[in-house]
Amino acid sequence: YFDEATRTVLDEVHRIANIVTEFTKYARLPPPRPKPEDVVELAERVVSLQRAVAGETLIEVRAAPSVPSVTCDADQVVQVLTNLVQNAVEAVKGLKSPRVFVEIELEGADRVAITVKDNGPGVAAELAPRLFEPYATTKAHGTGLGLAIAQRIAVEHGGELAYVGEAGVGAAFRFVLPLAGPMLEGTRDGGDLPSQIPSS
Repeated sequence: YFDEATRTVLDEVHRIANIVTEFTKYARLPPPRPKPEDVVELAERVVSLQRAVAGETLIEVRAAPSVPSVTCDADQVVQVLTNLVQNAVEAVKGLKSPRVFVEIELEGADRVAITVKDNGPGVAAELAPRLFEPYATTKAHGTGLGLAIAQRIAVEHGGELAYVGEAGVGAAFRFVLPLAGPMLEGTRDGGDLPSQIPSS
């Protein structure tokens, strides 16, 4: 009984520590440090790492030809893609033919869209409107901050992150970035004047 109680307490402490860590990331997210990046290469890097732990899950990057470079913070973009791909891999776990695709294409003349989709059960209708709210999660050990942080990164890049999945056909998240990068940085400490972010 003592051993079981100790394990329960330690598990709870670990869970709370994870929440504190994630909340700190959310509250203190640094401004982007943008420079021209090959987003296809960034996506391939994320997928390569996830394949190593995804078992039988098929994970593929499908990129349109000649996707131009995007001015962005590579570390933050990788963080977003890692979160989306990890969520997708977890969603298809246990399926007979688990599949995750990262599709990259131009949107108009000045934006690139990265869509992460899977063939899992999709997002429950009651959760979909709350996906990007802090602490909204269905995972037993999740903090519910991953998507909130990812959306904040997208917005601070001048882009967007949205759930575009259709009922019954798996989940799909669309991450859009302007090719020119984040033009303005919102003030974080109560200031009211935006400032220009250098592109290099």
